[in-house]
Amino acid sequence: MKKLFILTLAVGAFGAAHGATFTLSDGNSTVVGNDVTGLNDWFIDGVDHLFREDYFWRIGNTPEQSQGALGPGVITNIAANYSRVTFNNPGLFTISVDYILGGSTPGSGTADIAEIVRITNHASFALPLTLFQYNDFDLNGNAFDQGASFDGHFFQWDNPVYGMVGTVDYADRWEINSYPNLLNKLSDANVDNLANAVTPVGGGDIEFASQWNLNLAAANAAGGPTAPGSTWVMSTNKRIVTVPEPATMAALGLGLAAMARRRRK
Repeated sequence: MKKLFILTLAVGAFGAAHGATFTLSDGNSTVVGNDVTGLNDWFIDGVDHLFREDYFWRIGNTPEQSQGALGPGVITNIAANYSRVTFNNPGLFTISVDYILGGSTPGSGTADIAEIVRITNHASFALPLTLFQYNDFDLNGNAFDQGASFDGHFFQWDNPVYGMVGTVDYADRWEINSYPNLLNKLSDANVDNLANAVTPVGGGDIEFASQWNLNLAAANAAGGPTAPGSTWVMSTNKRIVTVPEPATMAALGLGLAAMARRRRK
C-alpha cells in the first residue's frame, strides 16, 4: 500500500508519459527504477528490500525538488546490470546518475549497488546547487521494526538483514527520521536543510538522507563544461547482507576504507 500510494502520486504529478523504467539484473539480485522517483525495488533472492532511493536538488534559496521535476530523463542501458539516467535543466546544469548492480550467489542474501553522480554547470555564472540523496529501505521486505545509525556512513538493520550506505565525497549534512517526515521535508514548499540528527531510535519505518552544498564554477566562455570546478562527481555504495559472518563485516569496513582513500587522493 505504501509503494502504491507514492507511485500514484508520482503519476499524478508528472503525467503518465513521464516515468520510463529500467531494470538491472546480476546474480541473485534485480533492481527496478524510473525517471520520476529513482529506484523503487531492490530484490535479493526474491525479497524486496527497497521502497525508494531518489535525488533532490535546489538552486540557491529555492525549495527542493525531486530529480523527476527536471522532466523526462534519458535512460541509457549500458549492460544488463548497468544503466545511466540523465536529466537536463536547459542553460543551467545537467545531472546524471550511473546505477551499477553487483549481485552475488543465489541464497547468499547479499548484493550491492554502486552509483556515480555527475553534475555539470553549463551557465556563465557560478551555480549554488544543493543535492540531497534520499533513502528508504524496507529491509527484509518489512517497513517496520527497523533500526539505523550514522557514523560517517549510514547503517540500517532488521535482523538478520543489514544495510550500509557510504558516499565519497562525504556529505555536508545528514538526517535519519521516520517515514514520511523526511520525504515530506524534501517535497514541501520550504527551503530545508538536514538536521545532523537521528530522530527515531529504532523500531519504526526508517528513512535517511545526505546533503551536499555545492558551488559549481561557471562554464567556459563558449558555454562548455570544461572550466575547472564546473563538474562535480560523487560516488555511492549501497550494500545489503544477511546474517553476516565477522569476515563479511570486516570486508564492509575495508570497502569503506578504500572509498575514503580514493577520496583523499
